[in-house]
Amino acid sequence: MEGESIQDMKSLHLIRIGLLAFYLLGFIVNSFVNIPFLLEIRAVAALIFFGCSFRLLKPLNAKICFSLLCIGLYLLTLRENGFGFWARAVVENAGIISLILMVPLLGLILRYAPYEEVIGNLATRYIRSAFGYYTTILLVVNLFSTLMSMAAVPFCYQLIKANATKYNKTILAKALSRGFCANMLWCPNFITVAVVLQYLNLSWNELAPTGFFFSLVALALALVIEKFSLARSDENEVRDEVA
Repeated sequence: MEGESIQDMKSLHLIRIGLLAFYLLGFIVNSFVNIPFLLEIRAVAALIFFGCSFRLLKPLNAKICFSLLCIGLYLLTLRENGFGFWARAVVENAGIISLILMVPLLGLILRYAPYEEVIGNLATRYIRSAFGYYTTILLVVNLFSTLMSMAAVPFCYQLIKANATKYNKTILAKALSRGFCANMLWCPNFITVAVVLQYLNLSWNELAPTGFFFSLVALALALVIEKFSLARSDENEVRDEVA
């Protein structure tokens, strides 16, 4: 019985992977070639995936999800063509859903080159001051977040953890947060950008130039602010030593 259960779970997992792959492929195809009936097919695939996922949920979570689904369906059916609105809602945010599902794929490039080793060696060799430490983290996390989104933060920490004990923890926190947040203004794999484009009916080409410019401004300000902050800290340390 246990062997059959494991086999069933594997089969269910493969079905879910196939449904997700079909959903993503359908979204990509429909982005270039407008095929109206593909929306309905993707909606059906999403519903089947949703149903298959119920078996993997804990009983309480499954009951909550099912209750919310029924309540939402009931409220929409009170309106004219309610079920049509409900089916449309399944694919209305297809772009955002596809983005969330495909972001991890952008990090595949990191598996085929020794980025971690190279950057770790550079960090160990060239980081000679607190400001150099801050600048390195800021730029590295900004670069990798364009590919990996939020995953760039722990990835960057692993790269520079050998140097992390030599400097104040606040420097690390400020560099990671500022470098990461600068990309929230333009980077297409950030959910904030996707939501803005979705609900303001803008194309990424319209947003990218302005967002990228302000991202560069944010990075420049982050460097200037930290430079003055570190200089002030050094002055205070000198005064304390003199006193």
